[in-house]
This record gives sequence, structure tokens and C-alpha cells, in this order.
Amino acid sequence: MDLVRPWAAALVLWVVGAIAGRRIMISFASLETLQSVWGTLSWVMPTKFLLFLLITLVASWLYKRVPNQLPLLRLIAVLGIPVLVLMLETVQLFLSSDPNLLYWSMRELATVAGALSGWALGIRIFQQT
Repeated sequence: MDLVRPWAAALVLWVVGAIAGRRIMISFASLETLQSVWGTLSWVMPTKFLLFLLITLVASWLYKRVPNQLPLLRLIAVLGIPVLVLMLETVQLFLSSDPNLLYWSMRELATVAGALSGWALGIRIFQQT
């Protein structure tokens, strides 16, 4: 039951952040930028990094109040949704008819970097001593 709050908040943040990131990219990026892989990545990578940094920080903040927390449960609570999203996007890559491995790897590098940065920062900020 201790995992429900961090995971629910992380899922809501992921959905809202993904929709907002796409809307911002479509509203402010030029058509020429969005037609190139590197132009799209210049919009997608920072937003994914910041989104997953925020997701893991919020999950870490919500899990900080759990008494007698185990380090493994904290890891699952904080990184559960980012790992789930990474697995989902990997399955989508292999199911697509024309996978772009460079785009996928750069995008997921931002996901992993944001999640691990948020996890490390969350431990630093919210860890109870």
C-alpha cells in the first residue's frame, strides 16, 4: 500500500507531462525543426529529462513519510514508473514497422538520466536520517 501514492502521482505526472510536452513542442517548434531527427530530439530530450526528474522527485517526496522503509522498496517506489515507461516504449519500438534506433536511444537516454538524477537528488533531499 505504501507504493500506491508514489506510483499514482508518477503516472498522473507522466500523462500530464507527456501531453504538455507535446503541446509545447508543437506550438513553439518550427515545421523544419520537427521534420529532422536532431531537431525533434532537441525538443524531446530536455522535456523528457525534466519530466522524469520531476516524476522521481515527487515519488521520492511522497515515499519519504513511510516509517521503517527498506532501501529496495524505496527504489521500487521511486523508479517503478520510469522503468515501466521505459519498458513500454521499448515494446513500442519493436512493434513499429520502421524503428528508428538512434531516435529511440537518445530519447530513452534522457529518460534514464532524468530518472536517475531525480532518484539521487531525492535521496539527498528527502532521506530521513
